[in-house]
Amino acid sequence: MNKLMNQFVVFVSAIFISAALVFTFASCAQTQAPENDKDKLYSTWVKSSSSDQKQARETANEYLRKYGSDNDQRVKDIQAWLAKSNTPAASTEPEFEIALAAREYVRAFAIGRQILSTDPENLNVLLKLADAGNKNLFTGDTSLTTETIDYTRRAIKLLDPANAGRLPGNIDAERVRGNLQFGLGTLLAPSSPNEAAAEFRRAAQSRFFKNSPKVYLNLGLVTARLFKKQSEEYAAVVKAEGETPRSKSMKVEVDKLGEQTVDAYARAVALSNTPLQQDFRLKMMDLLTPIYKTLHNNSDAGLDELISKVLSKPMP
Repeated sequence: MNKLMNQFVVFVSAIFISAALVFTFASCAQTQAPENDKDKLYSTWVKSSSSDQKQARETANEYLRKYGSDNDQRVKDIQAWLAKSNTPAASTEPEFEIALAAREYVRAFAIGRQILSTDPENLNVLLKLADAGNKNLFTGDTSLTTETIDYTRRAIKLLDPANAGRLPGNIDAERVRGNLQFGLGTLLAPSSPNEAAAEFRRAAQSRFFKNSPKVYLNLGLVTARLFKKQSEEYAAVVKAEGETPRSKSMKVEVDKLGEQTVDAYARAVALSNTPLQQDFRLKMMDLLTPIYKTLHNNSDAGLDELISKVLSKPMP
């Protein structure tokens, strides 16, 4: 048993390292400012709001960027002040577009906040902020990630089929929603893999993404992380307690995550069927084969059949 458990832990470590060679998630670690810094920033806004409009706007936007997700009375007061003091959105949007074109994402977010303070359901702005936030994340800057997640979720909500009658006639809501769900999964993956997996699954349900290998690659990488973590926890419990009802319950969850990872990787392989995708397919096979063998007594028997039939089956 101990030998088997050691092989199991070695495997999950190897599969996680292999995954990192294919795709790397940007770190999304956020540092929360102490409460006194928050109070100080709010006080600065209160003082400047009656004497220095330029500083007040800058401070207000900084406060909303850092603490807007609190949605408390302070946030509402600042939003109301911005709505009253800012220029109309129509005159602000050209500046917003210029900032986006220049890839000045922090500036674009500051202007976008102003627009949304008076027009919170401006889908065009929400979509462009969601896209800009993802691009900013891949520069290594995580300062806009929390806001980007919020704007992405708001845009997804507006694109719900229940709101179809309110949407512009030229927008393909399902395609855009799928893109947003994929982007949201990427944003959530470093810190919230369970939520990320749910978003990648939703994206995969879109007719525009169900045949995209990258959706299943990302889903597989996320579930592989969860599989590794829970496999290690399971191994530790077995080592300390032996086989118990608790360990058996954990093993069921580990096997489920393993099955989901195999399924996701197999779909990515099955969909990588053009000459240009062969390098990608080989890398996916390098991910798929070890975890499949671990779940099937160190045998790859049946793997080719799984790949050939996986797209005709529902996701586990």
